[in-house]
Amino acid sequence: MQIMKNDDMRTTLEKLRNSHIVIISAFVNGVFEVLETLLDNGNKVDIYTGTLNCFNSPYNMQKFAKISEKNPLFNFYVNFDSASSTHWKVYTINDKILYVGSANFTSTGISLKRDTLLKVCKHEVCEEYLEETKKEVYLSSKDCSFKDKLDKYTIKYKDECKQCTRQYDVFSKEDVDISLFVVKEEFTTEEEKVAARLLNRGVEKGVISESERKGLRQYGIGYECPYTLHQIILIVDGKEIAYHEVIDIEMDEDDDVGSFYMYTRKVKKNSKKIPLQLTESIKKGIMKKDAVYNWTDAYNVIKSKNEIISWSKE
Repeated sequence: MQIMKNDDMRTTLEKLRNSHIVIISAFVNGVFEVLETLLDNGNKVDIYTGTLNCFNSPYNMQKFAKISEKNPLFNFYVNFDSASSTHWKVYTINDKILYVGSANFTSTGISLKRDTLLKVCKHEVCEEYLEETKKEVYLSSKDCSFKDKLDKYTIKYKDECKQCTRQYDVFSKEDVDISLFVVKEEFTTEEEKVAARLLNRGVEKGVISESERKGLRQYGIGYECPYTLHQIILIVDGKEIAYHEVIDIEMDEDDDVGSFYMYTRKVKKNSKKIPLQLTESIKKGIMKKDAVYNWTDAYNVIKSKNEIISWSKE
């Protein structure tokens, strides 16, 4: 047996060639690059995940389903019964090597910065875990009912996100982390048409209402979706810096890689949803030359790899 640590799991996965990998994880997020490497290296990958407490992003599930549709080496399964959904974190390699512990198949999880995995090289133990997995009811993304189940889960996920939207006390002294989105280029005419079509689809699915769609701003956010519905994020668009609430997210299924589009609404300055008021000094620090792309420590603004900024209240 061996305790995995210090990014060992990501390194281990990316070194695999022509293997069969089974991943059972309560949550999956921020690992499309790792999955792409696994598939490029000729590995067969099966991912099993769930919907426990509606924490798992339906947009990531949609992207995984898209990849599974395109690549025969990849199979994706979801347990849509949130009450009995998996909370396991298990990885098996060729039914011979087992990794079990607290690390979800997420960028944070497999970095092992705050989680751990135990490596067990016993075929019998692998088989026992895989047999237990079969007791749960998983639906393949290739099943004809998957899309309908995912649409229903998305609506439930939105409701949960809305209830979890935080209210901030202006007198609070706690530190605040805020997700940042920097608009780097204007929409093309074609992208505007795609964004409008996808928003119509969101209305048809019931994820967003006709009244909610009025006055929304739309942005292309690339091939991964780091945001959640009703999350408050800071958007830098040209010379404008403002808080926005994420109202809807849609993936373009007609795009080969599955591009995401985000629809937001500006948050009023006096709203309790705002974690920290943007003073002129903070705005100037953000808009300082190259500061948007290369953050300095001025004004206590810190940039991480995930584009999260932190302010320490004085």
